[in-house]
Amino acid sequence: MMKISKNRCITALCFSIVLLCFACETQQQQANTEEQPVQIVIQEVDTRPPSLNNIEPANGSVFNHSTENITISGVITDASDINTMTINSQKVNFAQVAEENSLKIYGFTTNMDIKEGTNSFVLEATDQDGNKYEHRFSYVRKEPEFVKELIVKPEVKELSLAGTTFVEVFATDGEKQRPLTAAEVTLKAQQGYFSGFQYHAPAYGGMDVITATYPDQKAKGKVYLVIHSPKLKQTVTGPDNIQIGKTGKYKIKIENPGDRDAVDARIAVQLPDFLKAEDINSGKFIAAVNELHWSLGDMSSGATKEIEFSVRALNAQRGKIVVSALSAKEEIIKEAHAVKVTGEVAVEHFCVPSIAEIEKNITTQVQIVANEDVKNLKLNYEFSDECVFVSAEVIVDGAKVGSANSGKNIQFSAVASLDKGKSVTYKLTFLVKRYGQMNNTARVTLASERGEEVETADVLTIPTLD
Repeated sequence: MMKISKNRCITALCFSIVLLCFACETQQQQANTEEQPVQIVIQEVDTRPPSLNNIEPANGSVFNHSTENITISGVITDASDINTMTINSQKVNFAQVAEENSLKIYGFTTNMDIKEGTNSFVLEATDQDGNKYEHRFSYVRKEPEFVKELIVKPEVKELSLAGTTFVEVFATDGEKQRPLTAAEVTLKAQQGYFSGFQYHAPAYGGMDVITATYPDQKAKGKVYLVIHSPKLKQTVTGPDNIQIGKTGKYKIKIENPGDRDAVDARIAVQLPDFLKAEDINSGKFIAAVNELHWSLGDMSSGATKEIEFSVRALNAQRGKIVVSALSAKEEIIKEAHAVKVTGEVAVEHFCVPSIAEIEKNITTQVQIVANEDVKNLKLNYEFSDECVFVSAEVIVDGAKVGSANSGKNIQFSAVASLDKGKSVTYKLTFLVKRYGQMNNTARVTLASERGEEVETADVLTIPTLD
């Protein structure tokens, strides 16, 4: 603890003197004299002002132009209690923190705005005896520097995956250059990141942009970096349609057209739920996510590999086989292969135009293609209240065979038999009567070649405009 010497002084003495007079009687009266004591009262009055022991920042400190507000703090002592403390007439928070050698020690702190140039301050402290202390000090805030642009200079402009490089930034007025400190400039990268002036490239290839900003004047500078990495490319070939219960065989061709070797190249194939993996060769099946995985090892620049696998169709649905190719420290390159599983027949249901307008006609079409020989094929067509039935026609294997009558549910006459590969097409015309969303359902029933009765339905949603 700081030692403070005791030096007390008495600057004023107040004397109260009480004089008692002696009463004297005349010679004829009997003398009776009584003496009274004299009382002296001495009271000490403190006339010493508070004293400043420390203040931060120190007098004359210089701040960058970006500094707009500072915290001023310090320690002040006094023999008695301090009543008020201000800086430039602004109240300052203070509190007693200790007492030593009959002196009370106070700590204080406050925030003050500073403007460009010299900022003068006056600290004033007054104790309970009215003693006042005054301390004058000043700080300097730098004038703004004219900066035309920033020059960004990385040590290297081409990096490998997750590589690093040191970046320097210079401010220039068009003639002179000055290196900037980390406190003066803000560095950002679109893909990588910075730790100070150290740039860290992402773990995948491509191009990155480094931008430097000088906060005071919004001056900017940028530079482009190239991050090299192998870019695996894959091509998927195989059937777009598979019949229920049948298998489809697919081939994946993987290439490394990049200028770097692909380390630990891998292939992942995600199957939709309606496909079951059959023959995956050297691959690994992950049942929990219905995925196939292959590890290809390292692939040099220009290398090519092929993978084959088979799947079996479980039920009629549409979906995608998603193939992902990746190598160590590289982004995943994906490709999706659309696949459709059909049953005894394939049903295509669409509308022309795709968006309907009130008081105009639209034509919906249902095309049914037999994947096997079927019998007693029927179509029941249900349409929404937003439209009115106008007409219909049926085309079997290119020839018109009849139409249907108006009704809420249009029941077409049965097609006695439809051989494998043959088709029947239904064209229905409607007049749109009101705004809304049309939901028309094509419901197909048939007898399969195994004698089973099969039903399938397809809903077509048609938005309508005013």
